[in-house]
Amino acid sequence: MEGTKKQTEYRIDCSKPAKDGVVDMGIFEGFLKSRFKVNGKAGKLEEYAIEIARDGRGIVVRARTPAKVYYGPKNKPLVWRKKSGHPQKDQRSVFGLVHFSKCYLKYLTRKYLLKHDLRNTVQVVSGGADEYRLEYYAAAEDRAE
Repeated sequence: MEGTKKQTEYRIDCSKPAKDGVVDMGIFEGFLKSRFKVNGKAGKLEEYAIEIARDGRGIVVRARTPAKVYYGPKNKPLVWRKKSGHPQKDQRSVFGLVHFSKCYLKYLTRKYLLKHDLRNTVQVVSGGADEYRLEYYAAAEDRAE
């Protein structure tokens, strides 16, 4: 079974804390690259066609997918991997789609904030269907009033 899927892309907008020097985007990007897991393996992003990069406002996480997606048993998309040298594995897993959720990015962002003792000053807020924003707690309280 074949089909076409759009590219999965999420953004973490950390422009406000980065502008104030609270969050270092380079360290945050490195943290995401080292901790992001695909199929239970951390740090193997290029094998699974996941890209984590900085842009002007924050961090962009995208799954690069081919134009055609090949489905395996139980109609699940097959995971894209580098060629392993094994003909049957290569046939089954060269094309596919890597799924990751927006909630997983929130989880990793909160782990980063906790590790750098920023959890009490900065919070993760949804900025739309495909975006999170890092905001100060005081800004959230002003908005509620």
